[in-house]
Order: sequence, then C-alpha cells, then structure tokens
Amino acid sequence: MTACAWITSWAFTATSVFPAGEACAEGRWLAGPGKDLFQTAYNELGPLNFIAEDLGYLTPGVRAMASTCGFPGMDVLEFSDYDVRCGVHPTPGKILYTSTHDTSTLTGWCTRSFAGGDEPSGVEVAAKLMSDALASDAPLVMMPLQDILGLGDDARMNVPGVATGNWTWQADEADIAAAENKTAQLLRNNHRFWGEA
Repeated sequence: MTACAWITSWAFTATSVFPAGEACAEGRWLAGPGKDLFQTAYNELGPLNFIAEDLGYLTPGVRAMASTCGFPGMDVLEFSDYDVRCGVHPTPGKILYTSTHDTSTLTGWCTRSFAGGDEPSGVEVAAKLMSDALASDAPLVMMPLQDILGLGDDARMNVPGVATGNWTWQADEADIAAAENKTAQLLRNNHRFWGEA
C-alpha cells in the first residue's frame, strides 16, 4: 500500500439533507452514490487505496459497499473485546489503529483503564501496546502523532457530541524532534521502517 485515504463509509450510502435554517428533524435521508462512485474512480485511476471508517452503527448497505469495494476497515485498540495487555490480535483484513481523532489518546486510555489514573504508568502501558501493535500481523498500523509522542488526553483531538474545545491541539516541534530517533528505532525493531526489510 503506497498511499491511502480514509473514507467515512456511511456517507457514500446515504446522506442526511435538510432545508437551510431548519432543524435536523426536518431533514430526510437520500441515497448516496454507493459503489458506482468507486467503480468509476477505479476505472479512471486504477486500484484505490482506501480505508473504510466502519465504526459505530453500520447498516447492511454500508457493510456491503465496503466489502464489495474491497476496502479494509478499522480495528481500534480501545474497542478491543479482549485484554490488549496480553497481546494485540488484529482483526484479519482490517487496519489497526492505536487510537483515532475521536477517541482518547492511547496514553489517556491506558492511564484511565490500566493504570488507575497514574499517567507515568499509563505512558509505559501505551508504549508497550504500540510496540505490540507494530509487532502484530496487521498489514498496516496507524498511530496518531499524540500516541507517538506519548501524550495524554489533554492532547485529544475531538470529543464527539461536544461542541467546544475540539480540534485545538497542536504538536510542538521540539516534542516531535525529541521522539524522532526513538520512533525510528521502534519501527526498525518491528520491521516497519519504510524502505528497510
């Protein structure tokens, strides 16, 4: 996979429309372009490297479209139904995410779920889970920058359903520079460094 794009699957099967200035309750659902859009793009561009955002409530139409198009879905560590501290077991055919823009950071989740609120312990658990994720058989592991930097929920990007305070976090250049060598070594140790076997 040389490049990929992330698509919100349900938006291509159905779209909610409502008159300007009216309440959402006044709207209605209309069919989206579905598979035809992706077939046309494939015919014009060749293979499409998309990841289907298949989280939350999914209709049979959404599942069918993503499956028919061959787009892998998302497997998010925080949504695992097993104790990830005992090993990371990605769902076959899905892309593994350490967290997403709509979840706690990996450190935030580990601090709350496994470390009794102690952030230094949460950072340690999160670092192990990142290494385990990279060592897994997932074809691709997505790690938000906040997870790479070991940041807690004060660096969370978005809280769905909350109108204020979202999308304000910004990375610090010095933090990124400080994490560069450690991250490169983590990727090398797990044979995930680009261009190296």
